[in-house]
Amino acid sequence: FDLTTTFHGKIKKIFWLYDIFLLNGEVMLDDFRRITANRTSQPPSDSNLVIGCPTFDDGTPKIFVEEGATVEGVGIAIEKGFQQCGKLICDRGVRVESLAIVDSMDCETGSIIFR
Repeated sequence: FDLTTTFHGKIKKIFWLYDIFLLNGEVMLDDFRRITANRTSQPPSDSNLVIGCPTFDDGTPKIFVEEGATVEGVGIAIEKGFQQCGKLICDRGVRVESLAIVDSMDCETGSIIFR
């Protein structure tokens, strides 16, 4: 498997299928920054629990709430089940829906095991 693509003028090589997952985060972060640039997020309601650091290293919020919106649950596109974050959120009474849950990844073989 060998795929070459460009992202912001930089050549990115994808040798293993799991490389797509690694690059996906970078692309999603870039899209998020472009969509939310020069805009102000509303704070999450008091009934929400944000796990982890709520901002990126440069101070940009990781969560953007549109004006007038309420957040009362979470959706995860691809959950890394081996990190247990989904379970921790569920244990706090928040409904979690994941499209896919990765149980394990092997960098040596490039295999990905889904739940």
